Amino acid sequence: MPSHAVLDTPSQAGSAFPAGIDPVRFEVLRNALLAITEEMGATLRRAAYSTNIKTRGDFSCAFFDRELRTIAQAFAQPSHLGSLAHIVPRAIQAYGAEHLQPGDGILMNDPYLGGVHLNDITLMTPVFYRDDLVGYVANIAHHVDVGGGAPGSIGVSSEIYQEGLVIPPVRFVKAGEIDRDLFAMIRSNFRGTREISGDFRAQTAANRLGVQRLEALLERYGTVELQRYLAALLDYTERRTAAAFAQFPDGSFGAESYMDGDGVRDEHDVVSASNPDAPSNINLNSAEAWSALVQEILAMANSGGGRVVLGDRSCRGRHRDRRDTMTQ
Repeated sequence: MPSHAVLDTPSQAGSAFPAGIDPVRFEVLRNALLAITEEMGATLRRAAYSTNIKTRGDFSCAFFDRELRTIAQAFAQPSHLGSLAHIVPRAIQAYGAEHLQPGDGILMNDPYLGGVHLNDITLMTPVFYRDDLVGYVANIAHHVDVGGGAPGSIGVSSEIYQEGLVIPPVRFVKAGEIDRDLFAMIRSNFRGTREISGDFRAQTAANRLGVQRLEALLERYGTVELQRYLAALLDYTERRTAAAFAQFPDGSFGAESYMDGDGVRDEHDVVSASNPDAPSNINLNSAEAWSALVQEILAMANSGGGRVVLGDRSCRGRHRDRRDTMTQ
């Protein structure tokens, strides 16, 4: 099994739009969707209390279609570039889309469902139009603390329970209002209650604005028309990606680096795609490995995604000792 990325590039990629797709309307909708996610990010940043979000910009916002495919994402953190594409489908599938109602919000930070580390908490909100589910808006933000043994929830640990509160997919917002009981339980386990409370409300406000903007877009173009252009956008992205990969030479590529230690053992650690799990919280889960790979591809080709095959590395299963699978 390879321990590196394998690139198998197509020989040619087309660029024509399918029949019935107006290039001008395509660009209008494409940029409108991206603008919605960027406005969500601006709202989150302005409304947040903590330095992590307001100053460092450690957050990202995205829109997914009803089939849980990434349509638009406002770029903020490289580590979120591919992780949201794992988090949202897994969380919604685990919770059950059939249980969602307008105004709901699903909260999650579980790394075994694609989360980054426990401080990065994702809020997902379904988008309904005339009683039909048309997609989801989501944002992920780094919270100043999520409990655990160390202030800031960043310290050496050998299992995830030492790091803080693990939040499975739960309904945090119902009918547009934060669940007071669940919010109280979360706050009682976190340090920095003032910042935490403000940041959760900012995440809720960002998603509410995203839903409003998408509803306005649907009111103007209708569900059927928007779905046609979403499909065209995904096809367009695939063609652009294939064209970018066609410029790369075929072959296998790998790299490795080193760390001074893992916080537990006093020895150097080799960082590569296939080294064994470390006994501390410096490991990487599959979603974050994908994020790192996509970011490198973006740097080389100004495009994301594609037919990239990773070695058989994934986060450790729940039936084992639950060592952390995240890196800071």
